[in-house]
Amino acid sequence: MSKDQYYKYFYIKIELLYAPEIIPYFYSIFQKGFLFPCRVEKSIDDLLLNQLALEPEFVEKKVSTVFLDGCCVDDISSALLKEGSTVAFSSALPGLAGATLRRGGHYACLRESITHKKQTASEAEHEGLVTVKLFNILMAEMGEPFLEKGIILDGAAARDLFNPRHKALLNFIKNIEIRGKGVSCEEFFQEKLLSSYDQIMIRVVRNTGSASCGRCSDCNEMTKEQAPCV
Repeated sequence: MSKDQYYKYFYIKIELLYAPEIIPYFYSIFQKGFLFPCRVEKSIDDLLLNQLALEPEFVEKKVSTVFLDGCCVDDISSALLKEGSTVAFSSALPGLAGATLRRGGHYACLRESITHKKQTASEAEHEGLVTVKLFNILMAEMGEPFLEKGIILDGAAARDLFNPRHKALLNFIKNIEIRGKGVSCEEFFQEKLLSSYDQIMIRVVRNTGSASCGRCSDCNEMTKEQAPCV
């Protein structure tokens, strides 16, 4: 299944205009984990360098600790993502524990029992879903490229993200689609449509236009007030 087909699969898609100040709204989501459509039966190295287009120097210096399905990864080029895998990324952690968990570190031998072993692909590469978690400074530095590709939230996480207490975030909503049909911000939040779906695709896009959905004249005014979402 292609990535475009994945996007079509999700009934609700919400696009937000990019601004640095929206990234912190996602921090709790990054730590708890989100679904991400990517090529599976491919390495973590491929995900970071090719699919997310991160700089090799950034990956080498900043992505210090990697877990795949609960195991520490030393060699990200040989650790394969499978359908349903959980991968976690962290920068350098403090103390001996951090040094032990660091990929390729001098103390890696101390956690041999939880070190990820080299894998071989069990099937042809294809589009799939994995769970991604981000921690500490990587939430800010890696959150943006994941959001630009598009992440998938469950209904509870989406309802919390678009809670009225986050009304500043609502001003950055650019577009909302349900089953491929655009709906206004006003209709979406008044009808409490987030409660009707288990998976919601969230994407951040760069745009110099107005930070409104552009589909209703009252949208901006509504989001400036107490938006009635869930």
